[in-house]
Amino acid sequence: MLNFDYFDFVKKYYKLNRATVTDEITEFIEKIKEIFPEAKIIKAKSGGEYFTWIIPQSWDVKLGYVKNSSGKTIINFKDNPLHLIQYSSSFDGTVNYMQLKDHLHHSKDNPNDIPYIYRKQYDYNKDDSWGFCLPYNTFKKLNKNEKYSVKIDAGFANKAMSVFDYLIEGAKRDTIFFAAHSCHPGQVNDGIGNVALLIDLFLWIRSLGKTRYSYRLIIGPEYFTAPVILSEAEKIQNLRYGFYLDMMVHSGPLGYSASYFGDSLADYVVEDLLKKRKKAFKRYSYRELWGNDELFYDGPDYNIPTIGLGRSNFRSYHLSSDDLSTLHKRSYSESLKFLKEIVSSFESDRIIKRRYKGPLYLSRYNYYIDPKEDLNGYQNLQKIQISLDSKKSTLQISKNLGIDIDFVNRFVDHILKLELAEVI
Repeated sequence: MLNFDYFDFVKKYYKLNRATVTDEITEFIEKIKEIFPEAKIIKAKSGGEYFTWIIPQSWDVKLGYVKNSSGKTIINFKDNPLHLIQYSSSFDGTVNYMQLKDHLHHSKDNPNDIPYIYRKQYDYNKDDSWGFCLPYNTFKKLNKNEKYSVKIDAGFANKAMSVFDYLIEGAKRDTIFFAAHSCHPGQVNDGIGNVALLIDLFLWIRSLGKTRYSYRLIIGPEYFTAPVILSEAEKIQNLRYGFYLDMMVHSGPLGYSASYFGDSLADYVVEDLLKKRKKAFKRYSYRELWGNDELFYDGPDYNIPTIGLGRSNFRSYHLSSDDLSTLHKRSYSESLKFLKEIVSSFESDRIIKRRYKGPLYLSRYNYYIDPKEDLNGYQNLQKIQISLDSKKSTLQISKNLGIDIDFVNRFVDHILKLELAEVI
């Protein structure tokens, strides 16, 4: 298994200009493919129409700064990509304070932070507006009597959006996908920290050898990636469940947004695992925790149950303080363990055919539960045996009966070991 240093990975790439289509986000996706050479990179050309969504042009920035009359740099894109609003147009000129003020964005509620202003990349009819972002405390110190030199060198061109797509084929064609977005420059929890988690997860899945389910890793710009993936029918016909990650590496509590209908096996597995952790967590309704590409996968026409996984109580959302300091080692390890548990739960899912008739003579096979000591356990063994009808999987049985997954699996493992049943 490849030795992957998640902190080094995040540190190296989080300040790239990872807008929807840029040379730097293309470079980022290509670096991920170096880890998984067998993966594919899907190219979606600028102007390409996927459903009703149009892939934007590439936005490649050479420089962007504001200097005062003394030549001191007040704002510099090279220090942090958040300093420019996404898809800002070029500008070169000298302006007074009032003229500059109309092109500056800040947050009074977070005076030490650079805000992330991104809406312009989603504007279908783009204008030639330009703008900078800066901390409110820096904005307050600007001299109203100064003149400022402003220069933005940003080019627009028809290129292609890069989407990372990696399939690990299992014994079954039924596929579980995990996804995160590659965009959001200058931020750690909002994007790249989750990409690192999924790289770690898929390195582990690959090391398992032949798996029961197939697993798919999808990484690309938020919202634009999903319609590209879903437009290729042969790629999606086996997708059964999905997990979309966001804000998974800060110190807040783990939680999840349910799928649209909220009753899938994916919902059940996540709820079960979180309850077993015996830590506080919250179940949110569909897309209410953070909300990402579930909009498409678990949306109109497709309804692939997709769970939003994340941590709540994040105070640096769309702010420059979502930096390396928010990457908590313990949270990262906990999140990775949780993701592995999700995979392991699905890997333990089996359809069983019994090789015996009637209820099992439990004491003969060393599995008797005294009803005086554990009435539920005694009754559940009968319910499980009735449900082992060669049609329902062990996860479905657990969900339908409201019986702990581990309890079902322990009994199934026991009768399989004794060759009283077989996996079909």
